[in-house]
Amino acid sequence: MSRSRSFARRERGFSLIEVMVGIVIALIAVLVIYQVFSVSEGIKRNATGAGDAQQNGLLSTFTMMMQFSNAGANLAVVGDLLDACPADPEIKTTLRPIPVLIHDSGSDTTSDDFVASYGASQRTVTGVNFASTPTITITDDYKVQSPLGFQVNDIVVVMSPDSGAAGHCARSMVTAASAADGDGYVTLTHSVPVASPTTDVTASYDGASLLLNLGPAPRRIRFQVDETNNTLGCVDLLAIDTIPPSPCKNDGFAPVPISNNIVLMKVQYGLGDPTTGYLQKWVKAPNDGTEDWTDSTVLGKDYVDLSRIKAVRIALVVRSESYDKCAYADKCPDPTSNAFSYTLFGQCDGIACPAAITGTLDPTPGLGNFRYRVYETVVPLRNAVWNIHKKT
Repeated sequence: MSRSRSFARRERGFSLIEVMVGIVIALIAVLVIYQVFSVSEGIKRNATGAGDAQQNGLLSTFTMMMQFSNAGANLAVVGDLLDACPADPEIKTTLRPIPVLIHDSGSDTTSDDFVASYGASQRTVTGVNFASTPTITITDDYKVQSPLGFQVNDIVVVMSPDSGAAGHCARSMVTAASAADGDGYVTLTHSVPVASPTTDVTASYDGASLLLNLGPAPRRIRFQVDETNNTLGCVDLLAIDTIPPSPCKNDGFAPVPISNNIVLMKVQYGLGDPTTGYLQKWVKAPNDGTEDWTDSTVLGKDYVDLSRIKAVRIALVVRSESYDKCAYADKCPDPTSNAFSYTLFGQCDGIACPAAITGTLDPTPGLGNFRYRVYETVVPLRNAVWNIHKKT
């Protein structure tokens, strides 16, 4: 009988209290595991977000640097000839030698945009002579002395022998090119130039006019930031069907997206000294009190002034993809205390420049609750640097 009672005591198992204590311990362990997982995921998300912001910033600056580096190709070397072209209120139709046009937003907290212009001729980059005739009619075929300089689909510009925007210019596309005759002249059939503020299709050009070849794929590309969606995009304003096609061509003239999460873009001109040609100062596109570089004024500047544009500098503020309520608060007692402050163009390396641009992304609407990166770069306009024009 005593042996039976002993077995009964050993077979009772865990009591209810012991089970409950075990469950509590397991729940605490699960909570700790989830807390550790949440913290580690937050750290990983923040690191990934900062990496994405860095990648976006690098991609954006590289893409724009490529366009800035090309700016002025085919234009700088014949800038004094294109100076004949009359002023045009639109950058997409002007034929004046403007390598870069910056449109300042008028506010340090709103993004600027800019247009880079260049040609793409691989055969000839200087103006070529027409056949000796008293006048040239731009609606007729062109006869020029350049046996290998032109081919079908090249964009050409005829320039009268004038300066100071006092002449005529007309742009068209080559549709056929004959073989060279015994004197080395070829006949170019071309599309009829479209009348515009810079093109008078009824004008007669002097026989001393020259023909410029911009190649089959000239570009006039605008970069801009959509501040509603924080997206950097580009659009080719020429909208010419070229080979290769423009990476920024959109038939509806809507910007082609390049990079997202671009919060702010600011751009400034680097101007050369009128006498030496060396970099003299950085200026914003508006009037700085001594010189006027608003976009409307630049469209009418003469070649001597336009050739002073030697470089540009760009600043970008880029944010991460993911929201981080504690991005910039040390211990995050209050997510609304977050704020990101930035300084753009704070260093000028001894060159005269405007005051640095400063700002704060207010966390009240959640702007401060992201990871941010600031990028700045200086891009020399190599075509302008190699073709220095100095006042005498």
